[in-house]
Amino acid sequence: MERSPVGLHQAACLVDGIHTEVVINRFEDANSIMVTQTKRIGSMYRVTRDGLGESEKPSFTVTNLLGGVEDPTTDVFVRQLALALSSSTEAMAPQVIVWLSLQTKTPAAMKSIVQFVQSVCGK
Repeated sequence: MERSPVGLHQAACLVDGIHTEVVINRFEDANSIMVTQTKRIGSMYRVTRDGLGESEKPSFTVTNLLGGVEDPTTDVFVRQLALALSSSTEAMAPQVIVWLSLQTKTPAAMKSIVQFVQSVCGK
């Protein structure tokens, strides 16, 4: 039997007492991650990886595609999710699509979500 070209991970946890769902899909040309606390898709962002240059850590460009407001805190969070996802794969897809629908956006909650994504990805 041939292996499926799609990698799928789904998990849930409590973040600040709020049920949080995470769904990760991996394809050859793109990855997607959905984080929801509202049972809705929410805002959509595209994250593209910039050249590595001399830095060991990659940099990312975040583009708001649907919904959401331009917010530096959300941009940092979306970059952290992309980094968590890319650190767990040998070859990162050229782009990551991130769907966010959060009730809480505190730094502690965002850190917990990133750590949870890393554990879901097996990092």
